[in-house]
Amino acid sequence: MAEHQELAADLGIGVYFCDPRSPWQRGSNENTNRLLRQYLAKGADLRRFTAADLDDIAHRINARPRRVLDWATSAESFLPHLGGPPAVVHPRLEQVPMTGQPSMDLSALDRR
Repeated sequence: MAEHQELAADLGIGVYFCDPRSPWQRGSNENTNRLLRQYLAKGADLRRFTAADLDDIAHRINARPRRVLDWATSAESFLPHLGGPPAVVHPRLEQVPMTGQPSMDLSALDRR
C-alpha cells in the first residue's frame, strides 16, 4: 500500500500486511472476492461496465445481510457509528436471496 507509513503516523494506527500466498490471513478480502465473483468473472475487463453497473454491484454487496452482523447489512451496522441516518434499502433490492444469487437479472452485465 503506497504511503502506508504516512497513513499509520497520521492516524496513529498500525498497518499490517499478510504474507504472500497466505489467503487464510485475509479472510475478509477473500470473502469479498467471492461475493464479487457472483457478478464479475475473474480477470473481467472493468472497462466493459458503466460506473452505474459497478455502483449497482457494490450496492448489492453492501446491502446484503451478513450472518456475522446478526443479519444486518454493512450500512445498517456502519452508519450509526457516523451519526448518520438509518440505512435505506435500495429499491431494487427489497430482498436479497440467502442463496447468494442476484435477485435481478445481471446477465446483461456479462455480455458487455
